Amino acid sequence: MFFTPRWLASHLFVIVLVTAFIIAGWWQIQRLGQRQDVNVRVTERLGEVVTLDDVLATSASGDELEFRRVQVAGRYDTDREVLIANRSREGVSGFWLWTVFETEGGEEIIVNRGFVDRANIVALPDPSIAARIVPEAGELIIEGPLRLGDLNARVSED
Repeated sequence: MFFTPRWLASHLFVIVLVTAFIIAGWWQIQRLGQRQDVNVRVTERLGEVVTLDDVLATSASGDELEFRRVQVAGRYDTDREVLIANRSREGVSGFWLWTVFETEGGEEIIVNRGFVDRANIVALPDPSIAARIVPEAGELIIEGPLRLGDLNARVSED
């Protein structure tokens, strides 16, 4: 009855499974610690507002610049915007509206202007009219956390 091949296999399977769960649990605890460290770093960086020019003038690495709260003056180029599909917020599906922002210094940055409900876009005859949903025109001063992308990436003008 005991020590039959079936009994040995089932007990070996349970031992392997329990070991895997213990290892996965430790891994989750380590991930929690890493996530808490990132959250503390982000919270510290969101405190002081600096200008984008000041941030770009520093010799800090990209990782040190990420999530700094920056302020920049310029205007949106609503002819160059894109809807990022398959996003959701509070159970509602929709898009992020990303628009090129031309700074007073001539730099161009991409700004995530926020979430747009899918129902608002589907009702429009042309998705490029999305700028009307988040209306902002003329010279602006915007403020938000800096996120760095791939500096070597280029957007196609096709």
